[in-house]
Amino acid sequence: MTVMCISTGFIFEAFAEKRAITTENKAKVIGHWNVVPHQTVSGEFQVGVVAFHMNGVARVALSVAGNYREPFEVTDVRYNPRTGTYEYWAPLNKIVGDKTGNVEINASIYPKGDGVVRSLKSLNLVISKNGVPSKTIWVSSSGSDEKGNGSKSMPFRQPAQALQYYQKQYGDAGDLKIMMGSGEYTWGPRVFAAVQTSNQWVTIQGAPEVLKENIVFVDSKGSGFGVRLLHIKNMTIKGLFLSPGKKNSKLWIENSIVTGLGAESGKVPYYSSNWSEIFLTNSLIQKFRDGAVGATLVRNVQVKDIGSDAFSGSRLVINSEVDGIDRGAQNYHPDVFQIYCGGKEKENYILYGVRAVNANAQGIFTGGCETLNNVAIVNVLIAKPFHKNPDKPYFSQWTTNGNHIIISGLSLLNSAFIWRAESVQNAILRESLLYSFATYPMKGKAKPSLKTNLIQDLHIIKHKVSDILHSQNRITYGLVDSSNVRELQYHPLKKPILTYRVENPFSKIDVYGNLRGSPSSIGAVE
Repeated sequence: MTVMCISTGFIFEAFAEKRAITTENKAKVIGHWNVVPHQTVSGEFQVGVVAFHMNGVARVALSVAGNYREPFEVTDVRYNPRTGTYEYWAPLNKIVGDKTGNVEINASIYPKGDGVVRSLKSLNLVISKNGVPSKTIWVSSSGSDEKGNGSKSMPFRQPAQALQYYQKQYGDAGDLKIMMGSGEYTWGPRVFAAVQTSNQWVTIQGAPEVLKENIVFVDSKGSGFGVRLLHIKNMTIKGLFLSPGKKNSKLWIENSIVTGLGAESGKVPYYSSNWSEIFLTNSLIQKFRDGAVGATLVRNVQVKDIGSDAFSGSRLVINSEVDGIDRGAQNYHPDVFQIYCGGKEKENYILYGVRAVNANAQGIFTGGCETLNNVAIVNVLIAKPFHKNPDKPYFSQWTTNGNHIIISGLSLLNSAFIWRAESVQNAILRESLLYSFATYPMKGKAKPSLKTNLIQDLHIIKHKVSDILHSQNRITYGLVDSSNVRELQYHPLKKPILTYRVENPFSKIDVYGNLRGSPSSIGAVE
């Protein structure tokens, strides 16, 4: 059944319960590893995949490269205690058996019903009996680069000296841990043309008995350490821009604090084309122009007090938050999450369990794409500062054509969502709470259309509506009690218009990781 929204002239196809939609352009599974590669781990390590498909995911087959054994199949989303994420996961020993050493794990993700399987790039891990690095060198602010030998009793003064010493003595520095005591340190300089690391991280880590706030990189020399795989853990980086010193390097920042010089200065702490991949986990990034942008994985990250983009361009963003976006007097284009393609075709992005508060920015923005395919935005809450006029910029805008777009559990509390794409196949917009929703064509383009897509179970706070659209798509309209909105605790309890709406919710959990009921509420928060 086709119905028209009188206020916008926007065409919808009404599907009351049907989720599966088949067109000539089949939908490919959206999915990523929720694992940082090149880690040294034990067999109990949980290997997880985050995946979505408009028809649902049937199973994830995990196997060892080289057909070492039969694939281990995961058929349901469960809580992974290692990542704090509801995902498809299995213990590593269920996948590889008793194999140790270097392994390559493969994953194939199969959709329910009609759709295209996604095979992920192989995941490299190193399995040891105890899952910890085998080599440790000590560095301390009371140490000496001239007299130290890297032991705990005779530490070096700077991590660059520890790297130089180890490479001279032993060669390959892969799996090396440089343990840092309290004090202030220098990022770099590079000690060789390149530090050899094979396929394992060099970890520069704050000692576990010392608070990360007391172990600080405060200045830099040269062009970085020259380490191809560099892991920073339990430390603070203050006012620096992290250069790798070598092309095609990878950086992993874990459980650390990265602080810039203010929201109107700099870009991002790791801005360099020489970083081929960035992994950010369990960390705080604050007081830069941008936050956790352009990363392969962003998990359990807080971004605070930035001037422009929070998570733009990152491939997988999960269980993360931005608090405070304000460009001030700068001519920035701030976004919570932007996908900009530079005239190319891009695909496979996931925003899952993300909160944005005090965000004076566009919420979600896509642009500059030949096509944009296979994007999942699930359980996302976005709120501008509440003194800002919700009917004025910034808005969220979807401007790109493409195939297979999932938007579910979205709450845009006080900003509009404008759909400007001329043609999108296999898209769903459901179980969401929107301040307002409208369509507006791009300059010189045809009127936006979603006539092959599924739109249902929405509440739109400010909108004019036809009765038939209301009844056929389970879309409701009007003000809701906002007493808790300003406190950013938007649980829809005691708001019957939002509760007990969805018999079969798309996601098992809400934006805070709470299990959804059945029937479940609409919006990001159960």
